[in-house]
Amino acid sequence: MVRNVILGWSGTLVDDLDAVVQATNAVLQAFGRTVLSRDDFRREFELPTACFYRRQLPDCALSDIEVIYHDHFSRSREAVPLLPHARAFLGFCRATGRRLFLISTIHARHFEAQSARLGVRGLFEAVYPATTDKTARVAEVLHEHRLVAAETACLGDMVHDIQAAKAAGVASVAVLTGIDAVEKLAAAGPDLIVQDLGVLQHILEAGSAGHHERIEISDLEVTTHIGASLAEQEMPQKLWLDLALEIGRPFAALEDALERTVDYAAVADAVTDFARTHRCRLIETFAAELAKLVTGRFPVLQVDVTVKKQILPNTRQVSVRTRHTRR
Repeated sequence: MVRNVILGWSGTLVDDLDAVVQATNAVLQAFGRTVLSRDDFRREFELPTACFYRRQLPDCALSDIEVIYHDHFSRSREAVPLLPHARAFLGFCRATGRRLFLISTIHARHFEAQSARLGVRGLFEAVYPATTDKTARVAEVLHEHRLVAAETACLGDMVHDIQAAKAAGVASVAVLTGIDAVEKLAAAGPDLIVQDLGVLQHILEAGSAGHHERIEISDLEVTTHIGASLAEQEMPQKLWLDLALEIGRPFAALEDALERTVDYAAVADAVTDFARTHRCRLIETFAAELAKLVTGRFPVLQVDVTVKKQILPNTRQVSVRTRHTRR
């Protein structure tokens, strides 16, 4: 059970992307560089911030950059809103006894001004703004507050958040409300990717309530390279897959809204692509790795994967089945 939640600020709880892009472009303009579009910024930006500016402005002192950035950001920070579902998620965590911590790169004065205006400052047990490297900070928070790693989840919108969580041995949750796109986040291998904090709240609620309604994909035909020998792997072979997805909420609570369920067409596409690009010897291995991919990339609590192959004479097929449950 998740008893402790460590969150980022920008892109996780507040929608400040436009303000960050504008402040960053003010810096680039001040040093005579070309400004970035919103999409270009999302592709180029990375944490720690020093790494980003080392590429963009290699000859400029970080202290000079920060003066310009924070001066410009101060002018727009009052317009920054909470993201949808953020307030409800924080309230849910407090109501269910979960301890809340915040680790963010945002400057302390920006955070204090925004969090006080938005009325969420008092919800956190401890906050750590102006963190340049989250990897070390997450470990410090675990030690300082005596948190059990197996009961702790770290949430963020960037690859750096996922890397920090993994380094500390806590659950890593990527949210798609900030800078890094789903492809970039998925490559970092988070334990869970969610559209927003509302989806995560429903998953946590369902984990306690024990809902077990499922979405099933049956007899999905895929082509892959698999076999005990290299010669067998060279020949593309067909497999048939069954996937049973538990989304963590009763169907009656979906309110006929697509964003409240899992996109099973996207699951089928991801599975088909995985099969096309993957090589292994055993269908057992294929099943295990596929199950891990589904729970890592999509908002499902559990997946049952059955892999079927036509391999033995006088049999219709051989099949293996595995189950992967999000920790």
